[in-house]
Amino acid sequence: MKKVSLLLLTIFIVSSANAQSAADSTLQKFSALLDETGMVFKKPEGTIQIPIVKNMQMHYEYAVKYADKPLEIRYAIASLKDRVDEYNEWKKNPKPGEIRTDPNTLAKSMAYVVALNVGGGAMDKSIGFNAFPPQDVKAEFGADWGGTSIIPVKNTSFGTDYKWCLMLVLHKNSVADSYVFYLTDTREHLNGLLKDDAAMVAFYALKFKQ
Repeated sequence: MKKVSLLLLTIFIVSSANAQSAADSTLQKFSALLDETGMVFKKPEGTIQIPIVKNMQMHYEYAVKYADKPLEIRYAIASLKDRVDEYNEWKKNPKPGEIRTDPNTLAKSMAYVVALNVGGGAMDKSIGFNAFPPQDVKAEFGADWGGTSIIPVKNTSFGTDYKWCLMLVLHKNSVADSYVFYLTDTREHLNGLLKDDAAMVAFYALKFKQ
């Protein structure tokens, strides 16, 4: 009996150590991406880091969840540096008839594609987009453009048990696009969270350096 108990304890310790190692690795990669894109992040008070859910809809780098609220928040950052560098290099000597698009002009269309993917991949006219006034998004997030979408989430590997998502999009020219996903189970909970002081503080957890 003692041997069995010791074996179970050993398995538990190893599993806990592996889980902690994975969490540390995720945080390190996320921190490196923040440094690369000139962003700052403050983990919302009352949240704990949770594992990344592998899915086919939208990759993200970091996630937290509240213990006392039906709310999970996922963070994704897409650096624009390589694409902008490639585009600027192409502009120096474009080939006849070849057309390329400035990556900085694609933020809105990319946001819609991400929203469709998160929602389940099908066209959904209910997915709108509310853009922030330019002066506000600059002052509050250090971004050049941004806004929010409310997305009904279908049964996907991204949504898992969640049914609604508030997506915050931020774009800074030639630097990065970031996406923050606030996931919850009902529209009523989503509406309530928009009036929750702690959740609103969390809304500003990720931003570009001023």
